[in-house]
Amino acid sequence: MILNYANGLITRNRVIEVCERLFYEKGLEKTTYRDICAAADVRPGTLTHHFNGKNNIAAAIYFKAIRILDLKIMELFPDEDRTQQILTSICINLYVMYQDSCYKRFYIEYSTADIRGGSYTKHLPRILDEAMHQDDNDVEFSMFRAVAYRGMQASLSYYIGERMHEVPFETAYRYWIKLMLSLQEKREKEMEKRIQKALQHLKELEIVWDKLIVHIDRVK
Repeated sequence: MILNYANGLITRNRVIEVCERLFYEKGLEKTTYRDICAAADVRPGTLTHHFNGKNNIAAAIYFKAIRILDLKIMELFPDEDRTQQILTSICINLYVMYQDSCYKRFYIEYSTADIRGGSYTKHLPRILDEAMHQDDNDVEFSMFRAVAYRGMQASLSYYIGERMHEVPFETAYRYWIKLMLSLQEKREKEMEKRIQKALQHLKELEIVWDKLIVHIDRVK
C-alpha cells in the first residue's frame, strides 16, 4: 500500500513537471492528452486517475508556483502584514507576465478557464440569488464575493492579455489592486499606500523564472 502510494506520488509529480514545460511552451489549450502521456511516459488511464482534466493539472501547477513565491515573500518581508505580502506576490506575477509571453499565456488561459468552460456562469445565479435573500448569511456572502473575485480576476487577465501593449505595467497593476481591495472594502488612502509599497518591493528584488516557477531574492 505504501509502495503504491509512493509510486502514485512520483507519477503525479512527473506529470506536473512535464506539464510545466508543455503548458509553458505550447500553452494550456494546445497541449493535448497525447502530448502529456508521451512526455510523462504514462498511459491515458493513469493520467485520468491522477488528474480529471488539463485544468486540474494547471491548477496544481498554479498552486505550486504561488506557494513557492509566497513562502519566499514571507521570508524576505516578514514584517509586512498578510495583505501586503499578497499584493507583492500579485505585483511580481504580473511583472513576469509583462516580461514573458509564454508565462502570460499560461496564466491568462488558467485564469479564464472557469468562464470559458461555463462553470462560472453556471454557479453565479444561484449564489447571487441566495446572497440577496439571506442578508445575514455571512458564509453565503463570502462565497458570492469569492466567485465575484474569480470572475474579476479572469476578466482582468483577459483584458491585460488583449491590451498589454497599450496598458503600462504599473497602470495594469493599479487597476488589479484597486478592484481587489475594493472587494475587501479597503480605504482609498490605504490602497494607494499599499500599491506604492508593493512597487517598491519589486525594485528591491532579483526576479528569475524557470518556465512557470518564479524565484526571487534580494538584489545583491
